[in-house]
Amino acid sequence: MNNNVMDLLLKADTSKIKKPTKKVKIQSLSESLGEEVIFTIEALSMSVYSSIQESSYSLVDNELSDIDINKIQVLTVIEGVKEPNLKDKQLLEHFKVHSPVELVEKMFSGKPGEITNLYNHINSLCGFDKKAVEEVKNS
Repeated sequence: MNNNVMDLLLKADTSKIKKPTKKVKIQSLSESLGEEVIFTIEALSMSVYSSIQESSYSLVDNELSDIDINKIQVLTVIEGVKEPNLKDKQLLEHFKVHSPVELVEKMFSGKPGEITNLYNHINSLCGFDKKAVEEVKNS
C-alpha cells in the first residue's frame, strides 16, 4: 500500500492542492446592517499559525506561561478572514479604529462568542477537527 501512496503523490498535480476556503454568514452584523454579511475564510499557512501561537504566550524560566486565548482567537480571525480584508486601511478608517484588532473588537462588540465561532470555523479549515485524519481499520 505504501508504494501506491508514493506513486499517487509523485504523479499528483500539485496545483490541485489548495488552502481550503468557505463562506460564513456573520449573524449579528447581518441583523445590524439589514443585509446578509458574508465573510470568506481560509485556512492559515503553517508559518502564520506558528507566528500567532508564538505571539500569544510568554516563557518564564523556559516554561510556558500566560497563554492569551483571546489574542490567539482574534489574530486567527484577522489572518483567516480573506474577504473583507480586516487590515484594509479604508475599513479601519470607516470604523474609526487604528488596528485590525480594534476593528474585530468593534465589529463584534459584546459578542465574543461570534469571534470564537469564527475562530473555530477557521481552525476547522486548518485541519483541527475530528474528520481531518481518520484511522484505517484492518490495514
